[in-house]
Amino acid sequence: SWGQLRSLDLTLSNDVTNEVISEIFTNCKYLKYLDLSLNLKLTDPGAIAIGAMTSLEGLVLSGCTRISNNGIATILIALESLKYLDLSFCNGVTDTCLATTSNHLRSLTCLVLNHCQDITDIGIVHLSSLCTGLKAIEVEDCKNLSDESMISISTYCKSLDILNVNCISNITDKGIISICN
Repeated sequence: SWGQLRSLDLTLSNDVTNEVISEIFTNCKYLKYLDLSLNLKLTDPGAIAIGAMTSLEGLVLSGCTRISNNGIATILIALESLKYLDLSFCNGVTDTCLATTSNHLRSLTCLVLNHCQDITDIGIVHLSSLCTGLKAIEVEDCKNLSDESMISISTYCKSLDILNVNCISNITDKGIISICN
């Protein structure tokens, strides 16, 4: 029995389906960390099962491209105890998703949104104003971000230790200076 399992990494496990996620929820009540990176069979029904895992503190869905905006929102609204969240390369992460879920993510200390192309300053401004306890933010190659995001992060996220803004050409000296002040 996996009943006492605390951490589960199923990266690149191509046979992980929505049904497997439901089984994990049923049998792993104490799970704190779940990594489902690059599981291309995972869709919105699996997202609903993940959202039921309310003990999760760390969740990695990097590259789970078949979960929609609504699926991501369902997970984030339900998992208010999340401290670590990685949604890199997820097509379902949008400004709307961030706006509707930010209020539920106040425990979050690390957020990784690398290569989420549908995020703009609107989503980051909303998120940073509500998730003020963030210590790490990674938004590498989120090409629609600009100085406005940097200014908002510097204004609201006073505990920030790590910021990854690689490959974002719209961030100028003004944005970088705001982070450093």
